[in-house]
Amino acid sequence: MRANKRLIFTKLALIELGALAKQRAPTMTRPGLSTFICLLFSLSMVSCHEGCDIDQGWYGSTELGACYSIGWLTNDATRADTMDWFTADAFCQDAGGHLATVRTQAQQDYLRTWLGTVVPYRVWIGANDLQTEGVWEWGYDTGDLVVYNSWGVGEEPDGGTQENCASLHNENNYYWADYHCDDFHVPLCEVAPK
Repeated sequence: MRANKRLIFTKLALIELGALAKQRAPTMTRPGLSTFICLLFSLSMVSCHEGCDIDQGWYGSTELGACYSIGWLTNDATRADTMDWFTADAFCQDAGGHLATVRTQAQQDYLRTWLGTVVPYRVWIGANDLQTEGVWEWGYDTGDLVVYNSWGVGEEPDGGTQENCASLHNENNYYWADYHCDDFHVPLCEVAPK
């Protein structure tokens, strides 16, 4: 009986996914989005938003070790608000966090699925090699080296000294790509779960 309920639930989630795919992500409301994400992640072992304040636009879980938010969910920004990497970093600090750190495959998988439902743009993460070319760290001059990475095929840091900031690339299934730090992308902020 339990297996049948899970199968029915899975089918409902897939139907919901299909319906949402027909909508434009920027038109989704926060309650509809959180319901969808809970449906989707209930199929996995990840707890749904435990420890994250979804009323304030933060999604993730204590199990993931992070709560994430896109700029327009965190503040009164509009969905069109994009910014350079330095402004995005300050934006996330003003929201009480920092640009996202993606330290595990579970976090990468979560973000790939979640971002695919909420933002059709490139998003800044905290990885950069601004201090030393080829030495990627989280945040600016922190010494917190990037150990896990998910560079996209053909996107592994290939910009030399011209592209020193990392973004999750919407056109490449949200794998990492290096960009000019003065390019305009959406900030992906992170706070620790409560």
